[in-house]
Amino acid sequence: MLRTLPDFLLIGAMKCGTTSLHTFLRSHPQVYMPAHKEIAFFSSATNWHKGVAWYERFFVDAPHGSVKGEASTDYTKFPSYAETAERIFEVLPSVKYIYCVRDPLERMMSHYRHEIARGREHRPPHRALIEEPMYLAASSYGMQLERHLRFTQPDRVLILQAEELRIDRRCAMRAAFGFLGVDVELAGYLDAPDLYTGEERLGAMGPALRLAEGQWTGPLRRRLSPGAKRRVRVALRNVTRRDHVEVASELSPQFHRVLEERLAGDQERFAELRRTCHS
Repeated sequence: MLRTLPDFLLIGAMKCGTTSLHTFLRSHPQVYMPAHKEIAFFSSATNWHKGVAWYERFFVDAPHGSVKGEASTDYTKFPSYAETAERIFEVLPSVKYIYCVRDPLERMMSHYRHEIARGREHRPPHRALIEEPMYLAASSYGMQLERHLRFTQPDRVLILQAEELRIDRRCAMRAAFGFLGVDVELAGYLDAPDLYTGEERLGAMGPALRLAEGQWTGPLRRRLSPGAKRRVRVALRNVTRRDHVEVASELSPQFHRVLEERLAGDQERFAELRRTCHS
């Protein structure tokens, strides 16, 4: 039986413009990507146990001859998802990889803000970024890339820089489309504005902030019980913690140096590996 499975994977990194990149890739008439981002088939134990047939359903509508792909940033979150690279090789031994990265410290800050907005982080940044391994791990591009290169060839990996995607989108996307083997002259959507970043979404939460602070408006005030109001207020406070978000952009130079030192060896390794990948 002929399976309908991806030809490429956008594997991350988280908070590196992957949502915009996913949109730009799927705008190409020769590329098919499900609208649903973060399928996380190879990282999530729950999804993995649903089986390949479940995963295949995301691609059944792909036009004949199209290049198929999906985007899941959990694929570069080793060791949180330790079996991802092996699982990909088991199911997709010839798949191509696109890995989008950005300045690793900026990525960590954005990741931290994301966790604050989700209500999953309550520590100040100078504690969280040191105490919680996931922040450093997802910015350890060398470690993440090396994990995947154990199971694939370097020429099957394209690394894009988020800063380049933002500054010269057409050049970056031509590189991506050329890597995928589709017509680089048929790129669509490339003149559209960037999608909301996580930081912009936080700035767009004015109504939620007003609710969190108890500034209820007419119809909403009448419809919610006192208990419901309290529950909503608590939830919204968790996702609108502006104190830590503001501090995260004002970290001291000393703390920046601490983080840089922790990432220095990995950045050197990443630079070495990057030179071997598709260019």
